[in-house]
Amino acid sequence: MLPVLEYQGWQVETVEIDLGAGLRAWIEIRYGDQRRHVATLAERDAVLREHGVDPGVLTVLDTIEDGCE
Repeated sequence: MLPVLEYQGWQVETVEIDLGAGLRAWIEIRYGDQRRHVATLAERDAVLREHGVDPGVLTVLDTIEDGCE
């Protein structure tokens, strides 16, 4: 089970998608209609902090069976 994290409209989820280099796990960050994919937790945290979101305040919104799309 993979968590979908959330805070004030921000959502973070691990997904498996092909972004041109084959199928692999990415961390998807969503806000409104914007999506950004990063490879590491450090990159996730940096993106969230750029937008004034402390990664420590994310809470579990839902869980999914796997990250395949």
